[in-house]
Amino acid sequence: MARHPDDNLIVVYGWFAARAVLARRMADVARIHYAPDRLQALKPFLKEAARRRLVYRQNSLDELTRVARSEHHEGIAVACRPAAQPSIDDLLRRGPRLVTLLEWVENPHNLGAILRTAAFFGCDALIVERGGGADLSPATMRTAEGGAESIPCLAVESVAAVAARLRAAGHALYGADPRGGVSLFDLAPRFPCALALGNERRGLSPALRAACDALVRIPGPGPGPAVAASQAPAGRGGRERGGSRATGGASGPPVLDSLNVSVAAGVFLATLAARSGAGAAGPGTHEPFSPGATRTEVVPHVRPPPAAQRAAYRDAPPPRG
Repeated sequence: MARHPDDNLIVVYGWFAARAVLARRMADVARIHYAPDRLQALKPFLKEAARRRLVYRQNSLDELTRVARSEHHEGIAVACRPAAQPSIDDLLRRGPRLVTLLEWVENPHNLGAILRTAAFFGCDALIVERGGGADLSPATMRTAEGGAESIPCLAVESVAAVAARLRAAGHALYGADPRGGVSLFDLAPRFPCALALGNERRGLSPALRAACDALVRIPGPGPGPAVAASQAPAGRGGRERGGSRATGGASGPPVLDSLNVSVAAGVFLATLAARSGAGAAGPGTHEPFSPGATRTEVVPHVRPPPAAQRAAYRDAPPPRG
């Protein structure tokens, strides 16, 4: 994880990820670095930074690359404290309606994409296995496009143990599995619930599979089930990077039989949200966790600069309001 050399701070980069930090956690910000073309869009945030006597600096793109330790900064890098996360006890006291569990998901970009999707569909928390290879790194936060500031992302020693606690608290537990006996589109989910997804090579652990109320597959219209590669049982081929696999032989052309874990998570969460009775809550509907329930002041939303000004930024996303 990128750390600021002076303090125990992380450096969050990427336009939407960094702007979400400024909008929701200005109290955790130490320094703001930005490119000249971002000045106009950042003025409300810089005004608040000046009021708080924070350091903010206009930098060249090369300087921003050094600060962010990435070329994908999109004209901004914010040095800040990591977001405070609730404990499992805190989460259970809140009575979460929908929780996503990730076991052994290793790719930080997959984790970021799932975090973004979970936030969009109103998930109450994302729980990941500590030491699984992916954490809430700046690359993950950039891919999440602000989702990391919308819902808690908890790293735990054992996702299976947390699943057991959720079940004891009254949550139904649904596991993604290509050989599951229940089609996602026939599932009548019970809420509150938790969705468990596993590594694309190993699938869910035996302990987590055994704890599930139902093992659920994503059916596809092709000659075989189009399933999430993340659901693959132990010993089956697959990968997180690249997304789908082709199978087949001399009898016919290759057939795609899998989805990338982040795509599969989107299909599952969209379906669960549609059947929850409330639908998708949408991004930014969750209060950020902070001890004592004191929320950081929210700085007004601003538009990113027009497309002509973004041309110099590598891989910068299009403006979305």
